[in-house]
Amino acid sequence: MYALIVGGVLLIAAEVLKPKEPRAVAVDDMTYRQAFVIGCFQCLALWPGFSRSGATISGGMLMGVSRYAASEFSFLLAVPMMMGRHRAGRL
Repeated sequence: MYALIVGGVLLIAAEVLKPKEPRAVAVDDMTYRQAFVIGCFQCLALWPGFSRSGATISGGMLMGVSRYAASEFSFLLAVPMMMGRHRAGRL
């Protein structure tokens, strides 16, 4: 339950604190540093009940990535994670 509340607060904070003009409007415009920090935000999803996509999109917006690019990158990040989870389930 707390993860849901913290996730909601993070989404609101990202919307309020994001830069007025995004520094990256497409995934191709993102820097390695922005991608790394967004990946670190993905670790919040290890907390049961925390939204992985919500965490990564919020992290992207806080790093100056446009909402569209952050959501696109979030779903691109899901592919290797799901493949790894599928492979781990077979072991």
